[in-house]
Amino acid sequence: MRHRCFNCSYVLSHSERMELTPKILQFTPPHFLCPNCQNKLGSTELSRFFCVIALVLTLFLSLIVSVIVISWFNFSESLMTVQIAIFVLINFKINQYIIWPYIIKLKKWETLQASLPKSRLVGYSLFLVLPLLIFIGLFWFGIK
Repeated sequence: MRHRCFNCSYVLSHSERMELTPKILQFTPPHFLCPNCQNKLGSTELSRFFCVIALVLTLFLSLIVSVIVISWFNFSESLMTVQIAIFVLINFKINQYIIWPYIIKLKKWETLQASLPKSRLVGYSLFLVLPLLIFIGLFWFGIK
C-alpha cells in the first residue's frame, strides 16, 4: 500500500496524510515523523504535481458548473462574483481534505536542495527550457 511507512510499514491515518499535502505559501515540502520508527516521511514530487493537476482540473470543472448555475438562475453580476468565490473555496477544501490525501505517495523526506537534479543539463532543461517551451506554446495557442 502506498500510505505505509517505507521502513516499518506503519499505516498512516487520514489526518497524518493530510499533514503531507501541499499547503498555501509552503516553499519546503512537508514532512511527518513516523510514530513507530521516527523516520521522516515526505511526499513524492510526482504526487505533489498530481495534487496541483487535480486542483486545476476541479477548479475548471467548478467554474463550468458555476457558470451553468449562474446562467440557469439568472443571478445578478454582483452575486456572480460571490458565488464563484464560494465555489472556489469549497473546491479547494474538497481537494485539501478528500482528494489530496489519497493522491499523496510516501518517500524518505529530503530537503528541496537535496531533491534537485545533480546534472546541469537536466536542471537547465527541466527548470528553464521546459517552462519556456510551455509559455511559448501557450502564447501560440492564445494568438491562434
